[in-house]
Amino acid sequence: MATSKAKKTRKKLEQQGLLNPERLRGSWNGTNPKMRTTPLLHQTAEKWHNKHKRNHAYESDDSFYVIPIYLNSRQFCLLLSSK
Repeated sequence: MATSKAKKTRKKLEQQGLLNPERLRGSWNGTNPKMRTTPLLHQTAEKWHNKHKRNHAYESDDSFYVIPIYLNSRQFCLLLSSK
């Protein structure tokens, strides 16, 4: 079989002492691409379900609640509580 023009130029570059582009091509670093699997349906559904959930206990917007407590018809006190 005949060698391609590209392979001839690569071989010529290597003979001249220049860098061969074949050496720049990455390796799989021991990973086998056949072993990778797609996620199962329940894994995908769980990912979609938890995508935008946030824990509001850790968010602080420096707000507080005012809760009026009526002692009788004329007196009341305010209860201030922060989030």
